[in-house]
Amino acid sequence: MRMNKILCNTTDELNTACSTLEIQNEKTVLKIKNDVKIDHLVFPNFPFHSTWILDNDATLTIHTVLSLENIEGTIEIISTDHTKVSLHLGIHSIKENHFTLKNVVEKNHNISDIKVRVLGEEKSHMVLKTSGVLKKDTFENEFLEDVKYLNEEDRYIECIPELIVDSNEVVANHLVTIGGISIEELFYLLSKGMDEKTSKELIRKCFISQMEK
Repeated sequence: MRMNKILCNTTDELNTACSTLEIQNEKTVLKIKNDVKIDHLVFPNFPFHSTWILDNDATLTIHTVLSLENIEGTIEIISTDHTKVSLHLGIHSIKENHFTLKNVVEKNHNISDIKVRVLGEEKSHMVLKTSGVLKKDTFENEFLEDVKYLNEEDRYIECIPELIVDSNEVVANHLVTIGGISIEELFYLLSKGMDEKTSKELIRKCFISQMEK
């Protein structure tokens, strides 16, 4: 069964795929019960903190592109036992945004695959904090966090990475990359007859749209 839209108000449960998850209150809790895939996220225009708790053996898959405009919020994902999180986000930042993505691994045999791609509109201001916490006495956990920023003039992007590992029996990797538009890609598109403006827009679009795959 697939649900079209879930309105997350206070504490809700989700045990099937849904097209859209919309957070509606300042503090919400979402309990992931089974294998859940979410196609799109909608955030409120006021500060929020949403906690997503995965039951044992649950999986959460979100591969989507978000346009954030004046957003201030936190998504906290808590993994229990034998869970899998596949969170791939393309973020298009408009105006000013302060967004925190926190992943807490509390027990054992969990896999966390976090990928984020960020680009901003002209004169935008994006502050992204990514936090991974692997608790003490846990084992056989895999944690991968890969964040890339497309840095251009007249755009402000700030990255605040944090990885706290309190266990010796884990595989944990955290990667942050900041770079501009590839000269090679731009030259290739220009050689095909595209003008510079169109070429750059295509590169930007491809940079974040890959997170939907």
